Amino acid sequence: MGAIKFLITLPFRLVAAAIILPIKAALGLFKLSVKTTFLTSRMAMRSSVISFAAGLGLGWFFTSTPTGRQLVEQARDLASGTPSGPIDDETLTAQVRTELASSTRTWHLPQPEVSVTDGVVTLAGEAPHDTGRSDLEDAAKAVRGVVSVLNNVTIGGDADQGTATGIQTDDPEAADASESTEEVSA
Repeated sequence: MGAIKFLITLPFRLVAAAIILPIKAALGLFKLSVKTTFLTSRMAMRSSVISFAAGLGLGWFFTSTPTGRQLVEQARDLASGTPSGPIDDETLTAQVRTELASSTRTWHLPQPEVSVTDGVVTLAGEAPHDTGRSDLEDAAKAVRGVVSVLNNVTIGGDADQGTATGIQTDDPEAADASESTEEVSA
């Protein structure tokens, strides 16, 4: 009886196996493709985020720091094969003014008068504080072609620094001493 039952159910088992096995194989492949797609897209997303952050950091470095701008200019000189020659004073004056107006550390400061003679930049005017004064000087030094910078920028509106007497100093005791000598001479 067991053999007859087996022979009667055999065609049904074969049909069921012919239908179910491909379905199981298709589901297995579908799960594999979904998992592979998920892992690949997660890896691609990480790679994209890392690339974006690296590009952002390098872009900031090459455009916002004096060292970065100098590196870019040196690379351009090397790529062109010949370094650019000396820059005339008018062009250098315009470049320094542009740098002072566009630098992230100096654009908000009162812009000084800029004059250039043989590559020597002279800055004249007022700055609200000593940090602004040094930032103006650093930005001017960062321009290619600048030989040196004479910083005649004064710190405006700060009587404690001696600017009211026409003497500029970072030492408060020296400023007090200069005020006391004016009182004696008066």
